[in-house]
Amino acid sequence: MTAPARASVQPAPAVRVMVCDDSAVIRGAVARMLDADPEVRVVARVANGQLALDELRRTPVDVLVLDIEMPVMDGMTALPLLLRTDSGLKIIMASTLTTRGADIALRALRLGAADYVPKPSAVTGDETFRRELVEKVKGLGRMRRRLAQPVRETVALRLRPPAITAPRLLAVGSSTGGPQALFTLVQGLGRTLNVPVVMTQHMPPTFTPILAEHISKLGALPCAEAKEGETLARSAGEFLPPVGGSDAAQCRCRVRWPRAGGDADRYGSGRSCRHAPRDRGRRQCGGPGRGNQRGLGHAGCGGAGGTVPCRAAVAAHRAEAARDAADATRMSHALSSAAFETFATLLKSRSGLVIGPDKLYLLETRLASILKRERLRDLAALAERLRAPGNETLIRQVVEAMTTNESFFFRDDKPFQHFRNQALPRMLASRPAGSPLRVWSAASSSGQEAYSIAMIVSECRATIGGRRIEIIGTDLARDQVERARQGLYTQFEVQRGLPVQMLMRYFQKEDNFWRISEAIRAMVQYREWNLLADLRPLGQFDVVFCRNVLIYFDQATKAKVLDAVARQMPADGLLYLGGAETVLGISSRFAPLAMERGVYGLAPATAARATG
Repeated sequence: MTAPARASVQPAPAVRVMVCDDSAVIRGAVARMLDADPEVRVVARVANGQLALDELRRTPVDVLVLDIEMPVMDGMTALPLLLRTDSGLKIIMASTLTTRGADIALRALRLGAADYVPKPSAVTGDETFRRELVEKVKGLGRMRRRLAQPVRETVALRLRPPAITAPRLLAVGSSTGGPQALFTLVQGLGRTLNVPVVMTQHMPPTFTPILAEHISKLGALPCAEAKEGETLARSAGEFLPPVGGSDAAQCRCRVRWPRAGGDADRYGSGRSCRHAPRDRGRRQCGGPGRGNQRGLGHAGCGGAGGTVPCRAAVAAHRAEAARDAADATRMSHALSSAAFETFATLLKSRSGLVIGPDKLYLLETRLASILKRERLRDLAALAERLRAPGNETLIRQVVEAMTTNESFFFRDDKPFQHFRNQALPRMLASRPAGSPLRVWSAASSSGQEAYSIAMIVSECRATIGGRRIEIIGTDLARDQVERARQGLYTQFEVQRGLPVQMLMRYFQKEDNFWRISEAIRAMVQYREWNLLADLRPLGQFDVVFCRNVLIYFDQATKAKVLDAVARQMPADGLLYLGGAETVLGISSRFAPLAMERGVYGLAPATAARATG
């Protein structure tokens, strides 16, 4: 009798991923990290939310890695549109390790994003970021495919029997992706709870206090980040950050941090439940959690007389939590038309920035620190303060807080190559030996663009000879101008576009930072200047870098800025714009250079006037 042939096991298809980030450097780096895993395949790379939406309509995607701040359409605007197009799409928000980035990432989770990943910094190395990103992408991709399969059977959830003695502490553990479950749980608990609550959540330290604020805003349970040795009050929520790698609370309600250990440091849920019952009393309730703890911490809690609900119970509430959270977020965005008009008019007149009602979350997020410092209850109160006379300092602070300061060395690279290989030699040859060449970085932010120009000039000293090159960097944000003058950057910032040879040649290490050399700093003058102001005091410039600025303006403001810049350039001057920017249909003063993207010269009529 012939044995039946054994069915061959087909490998699971690769998880299909789209990467959406306005930085070509970040897109490429993330795509390479993902493509290196055989179980993942990057099917699309796009530069903004609108392109992601267009691509999603053409290409099947399981997981989308979505940046937050991008031109044309940012991540928060695109998020609901993407989920409306494909409700099963798993979206991972990529945010910077800042308070603002943390707040927006948590808002995104409440609006339906599946997870978040903090971009690398001086603290988080590339390998840590790669490992975490790949794990999230593969896990969410598998989850999407499981949910897409028909349900064959229904399994009833069974909970452990409750403890005989009343608990003294409620310990709730959740790993990455758990905030939605925490929001639902806290709202369900209400204000009637008679024991302290301790929550753990695997997040970077910057994110944990923001999560506590979001939980407090739900109105059910006051919540704050826990401190070493702090005594917990009844009915108060304490959020345990991953200090030292793990979390725990003693039964006498004093916070302590147990010793860290290995990979478990990345998953606080099981460790918190495992350590808490070791203390006297041992009466507590362990909440559901996720991660790689494999139930060890929960088993310890249950074995000590505590109650541990089934972890799967949380998953049943997540869809409803996302809907409720989205409704709550829309309600929190409510702002009177008069107050919104105050911000919109102020930003438009002072910086050219145009905001619509869909950008209310930016107002809430970027102005949160000002509200706290000025002790104002909400945006409406801030708008009222701005309308009062004598508040010029506050107005400046609001405008600076709302402007986008995204910059990195040799961004997109092609304009810098054109400047080095074509513009610089041609202009040096066409000008008298004693006249300086003046270059303007018109929105220099924290200085990377202007210093990139300075490094190119330094590399070309042999051909420049004794010719003087003047480099001016301007920005309307005072703090950014001061930071540019300092020339101090994190490990992550110097890794964004800066060749390692230039890092070693022009930078010195200072603790966890890198400072650009004094010689390069001396080549650049930084000034606080608004592009909407009179540009004549700045003088004439042979080359102007005005990149990734016009995208935030309306057509009239773009035309005004371009016309003003043209008046400060000689007949053969050059203007560099960002890859998503153009002068076509906006200004007749410039014409694109043939075969060059983003490079413009003065139009013949304008050049003739400049010569005359």
